[in-house]
Amino acid sequence: MTDKGEAVEWKDKMSNQRELFIKTRNIMVYRQEDTEKGTGPYTKDIGDLCIFVGENEPFFLSASDYPGLKPNSVYFAGRCLGYGICDIASSTISYLSDSRIRHPLFWISSTKVEELLGSFLANGIKIQEPKI
Repeated sequence: MTDKGEAVEWKDKMSNQRELFIKTRNIMVYRQEDTEKGTGPYTKDIGDLCIFVGENEPFFLSASDYPGLKPNSVYFAGRCLGYGICDIASSTISYLSDSRIRHPLFWISSTKVEELLGSFLANGIKIQEPKI
């Protein structure tokens, strides 16, 4: 998945159970190797990377490029699993909400945001900075 050969497995076995709310207890990251099985050894260190896993395509960012992100973490989102951040080294999970989410959850990658902004600008749509 990454240029460093990191892979993440995301399973939401209960997504068809609409009334259940299951909290994620652990996320394990494996190194990707050239084997028939496709996964390598488990790792607790992905360095400066943050992996984003949701109901869309997973992606990663460098925490040093985006202030506020926690390095060596997995940001996860799923209807039945909640959404939060897992510190890989300590296996500590911090939830961003205790509420059950009924709608699909997606992380928007910086590349997609840049593509959208570029498309808006190319089509003459002006974007104003929010006033705070």
